Amino acid sequence: GVSLSDARQAATLAAHKLCLS
Repeated sequence: GVSLSDARQAATLAAHKLCLS
């Protein structure tokens, strides 16, 4: 399964994409 750190990283990447776009 997906670890908590991976989930947090995915959320961070999504947030950065929203900020950049």
